[in-house]
Amino acid sequence: MDDSSEEALPERLPYHSDRFVDRDTEIDLVLQKTAQLANGAVVEKRVVIFHGFRGVGKSWLLQEIGNRLGGSNPAPAFIAFLDLSKFIPPSYQEKIADEQVALANDIVSTTILYVDGHVKIRTGFSSSSSRDPLYEQAERLKDNIRRLTEPLVLLVDHVDESPRKVLEQLEDRFLAPLVVLPKVLIVLAGRGREYTWKKEEFRLKCDERDLVSFDLHFTEQQLAKQIPGAEAKAAEIFSTSGGYPWTNYLLAKHSVSDLAALDQCADFLLRGLPVSDDAYDYLQALSVLRVIHDETILPLLSAYFGDSSYDVATHRQGRSRAIRQALIQTTLVKWVEESGGYVMDEALSNILEHRLYLRDPDCWTRLHVKAKELFTGWISSYPRTAARWEAEAAFHDGRAAHGPYWTPAHEEEK
Repeated sequence: MDDSSEEALPERLPYHSDRFVDRDTEIDLVLQKTAQLANGAVVEKRVVIFHGFRGVGKSWLLQEIGNRLGGSNPAPAFIAFLDLSKFIPPSYQEKIADEQVALANDIVSTTILYVDGHVKIRTGFSSSSSRDPLYEQAERLKDNIRRLTEPLVLLVDHVDESPRKVLEQLEDRFLAPLVVLPKVLIVLAGRGREYTWKKEEFRLKCDERDLVSFDLHFTEQQLAKQIPGAEAKAAEIFSTSGGYPWTNYLLAKHSVSDLAALDQCADFLLRGLPVSDDAYDYLQALSVLRVIHDETILPLLSAYFGDSSYDVATHRQGRSRAIRQALIQTTLVKWVEESGGYVMDEALSNILEHRLYLRDPDCWTRLHVKAKELFTGWISSYPRTAARWEAEAAFHDGRAAHGPYWTPAHEEEK
């Protein structure tokens, strides 16, 4: 596709195998498991789950895996692709029409799966049928798989963004009956809303990998492949994007210092998500934080709005929790055990913070000064974790003094 056809920027960048960058470790994990299954080996962990923030390239990764499995030297496996963003949630009426037929080793980005070009798998939901369609589909697919000599690799995209009811039915009546079959490898990709799988194959007997953003080297490679010539400004783009592939692409099409470009990035990252006007302000105000704690929410909102009433003592704890829950519902904030708190999608927080710095530098400075004051106070209040709060206070002090591009020296290299 020529860049001229991309002037009206797409919501997602169309996948091109010759523009794919990095992720060799993640791809090799799936290819090796597929090869082991094809050779008759027993593979204990036959579920692979890729996590990552919005814009980190999860969809491209799944499509590249499918491309490698079915490429010029295809693995002896059948491939099916299920994109959960194609579901229309919940009335649970019959939603699926016969749209496409794919031969084995094809990837079909619709809500219809075909195996070996013969067995049709309808993945709709129905509340009125006495026989559950998902269960029937899984049973038909199981019968077909038992007759196959090759394994089936099922690639499932946009998992965590799907409604809980959809995931519950999908697990109970479609994925669970398949995952127990020794010839099936299931690869899931998602982010955002937490979903606790019931089947132990998805909780304990799985390989989970967190996808991180590109470093400067791979950012340069990406830009050279997707927007030739833009690699010359890779360092400038990287300082704002944090190396997230989708943000890299959007900023490369414009100017990093252009507010309109940052607005467009924010709009793309928020598109289709349940973000109210209030939640939007909360995300903007808290974008300067690396980790969000309940105790930081109201003081930062007070500094953001210039209104001390946000941080009054009355019902403070309950109000903080309510706002935190509203942030979680956006699917853009989630608990991260390693960070010891809630973390906003980094691709979004980078854009929101840089945009605020350009639009209202005084407000941006107030937020960092307030954050520094909070964490400095915590050093003596919570001595057992003093080192963590010292690091946070130093981070906000450095940002306030040097701007949003400043990073502690020990964190400059990924």
